[in-house]
Amino acid sequence: MVLTSSGEILTNNHVIRGATTIRIVVPGATHRYTARVVGYEVVDDVAVLKAVRASNLKTVSTAASAAVRVGARVTAVGNLQPGDSGGPLLNGSRKAIGMDTAAASNFVFRSTAGDGYAIKIGKALSLAKQIVAGHASARVHVGATAFLGVQVQSALPHSVCSSPASRTGT
Repeated sequence: MVLTSSGEILTNNHVIRGATTIRIVVPGATHRYTARVVGYEVVDDVAVLKAVRASNLKTVSTAASAAVRVGARVTAVGNLQPGDSGGPLLNGSRKAIGMDTAAASNFVFRSTAGDGYAIKIGKALSLAKQIVAGHASARVHVGATAFLGVQVQSALPHSVCSSPASRTGT
């Protein structure tokens, strides 16, 4: 979900976890963007991305999820199928009241099929604001995940390691 016209994106942490390159395609936009991770929160499964050199993007409209009642009609929007992670859960007015995090529809596309799970939009936006403000905590990580590249190599010269005499001890 696009939060700001300059390219702050709200998604699930599990969608971007472990990624070294992130590309964003915004529906209705003519460009594809590369993105960097602004930060994430693992327990509530929230991440914020920043689309590089993005501008004038259409942003998501939100509404409080407190007014939603059991049995209310909602629409789970996804990339390829309804309920895909990171997509908005929309109320009848097409405003985001949640962020889809998991769906199960037994691989059958029917308007009444499946279970879906979402994070309340207020909770997701609160965490997103904390991430964007740079306020790290025990649960909120600001910035991309650090990766450590390690290469192992023998400390002995190659000729010593591979000579028959060094293997037999003579």
